[in-house]
Amino acid sequence: MNDSNFARFVHDFAKSDYFLLSKVSKSWLADRPHRTYGTIFQELMERVALDQGATHWVEKSPHHSLLCEDLVELYPRARFVCLTREPAALIPSLLNAPWRRKTRYPLRALSIVRSCMTYQLYRDHLERFAKRHANAILLRYEDLSADCEHELRKLCSFLGLTYNDDMLHAPFERNSSFRSTRHRATAMSLQDNLYIRKSLAMLRWAPPNLLHLANRVKLSVRPEPWPDWVWRRCPLESAPPAVSA
Repeated sequence: MNDSNFARFVHDFAKSDYFLLSKVSKSWLADRPHRTYGTIFQELMERVALDQGATHWVEKSPHHSLLCEDLVELYPRARFVCLTREPAALIPSLLNAPWRRKTRYPLRALSIVRSCMTYQLYRDHLERFAKRHANAILLRYEDLSADCEHELRKLCSFLGLTYNDDMLHAPFERNSSFRSTRHRATAMSLQDNLYIRKSLAMLRWAPPNLLHLANRVKLSVRPEPWPDWVWRRCPLESAPPAVSA
């Protein structure tokens, strides 16, 4: 990163919620001697962990899953926790997420196919990544729900942490795409579920390279926007760039 790009990066990133919530000064960011995005991010997270007396820090962004091969090169000492969930529960959540625009057939059929394709792409990618790397572990959401203590003990052993029973009680509000059990039960029609089953049945036979190609084409046509919370507190003068890869 040359001086001009670094100055622009500091100017913009210092106004993001991500940086503001770190409570690190802008001058600290501007004084970084290592001018690559990977090293700056690591130094920032290590600084925040030190300030909070933490021994570990976590980065949890689902849309980074397809970048895990790049991330393992940037952070060879990192541990990767790959979590999958069965499509019968996950895809309805994706389709009913608060930020997703509601559609009717035939457009809804297209939304279902896209969601199924994304699910299959990410699941295949995480499963293959976990098999190839000793510093990655693959967990199933269903196993965590069925026997949380057992799975957490396994996870702690992998991460080198000491398990304690407090880990069974997450200090966070429930986060769901559904307002209630009734909403979950009625959100998907018989036609929706039929399209999901048929789409997944076809996509299971799709080569991984074909799924990645389809995803790149999709992003070239309609790039993913930055999450709205990134600059919610202090927006940039112009709209932030779209994520092209």
